[in-house]
Amino acid sequence: GGLFGIEESYPMLGLALFGYGKEAQRYMDGAYLTRGFLQKVEEYKVEEPEPRHQQYRNGLEPHYAVSLYRLTRDNEWMRRHLPLLKECAEWTMMQRCRTMELEQGQKPLHWGLLPKWAYGGDILDVLCYPIFPNLCCWRGLVDTAWCLEQMGDGETARRYRADAREYRAAIDRAIDPRLN
Repeated sequence: GGLFGIEESYPMLGLALFGYGKEAQRYMDGAYLTRGFLQKVEEYKVEEPEPRHQQYRNGLEPHYAVSLYRLTRDNEWMRRHLPLLKECAEWTMMQRCRTMELEQGQKPLHWGLLPKWAYGGDILDVLCYPIFPNLCCWRGLVDTAWCLEQMGDGETARRYRADAREYRAAIDRAIDPRLN
């Protein structure tokens, strides 16, 4: 009844690389591309650590889904998951807006990143602005935009690409403050 961690999605891509795309899709359908697995909470609480993975899963799962689509080119399968991928992209953009507040008239280092959260995994009691989930959510946004373009939703794809460009700039500023 339990699910394995996010790193277990990559072996599913391995199945597809070896020609087992349908099997990879079946595993993704049953475990990782579900609303239950990608369920969100508004605030992280150390005493309830399970949601510690939500930020990076929100980006990695769309990335894995689009990567699997690139291998299988199964339009029907991908179209079934587009609503969930779009929900993840919208969540990313909405969460980023929560950190876009000036502090003493200046953009803080975390401007445009995801809100403070647990780092994830075994580091569940330290709240910070971890880079890993931001990289994952940026990638999920980029891949979802690409996929939507492939599926004929150019308008949404353009909006996601524009946000991804701004997001990338925010991540770059956080990694190298000299860019501020």
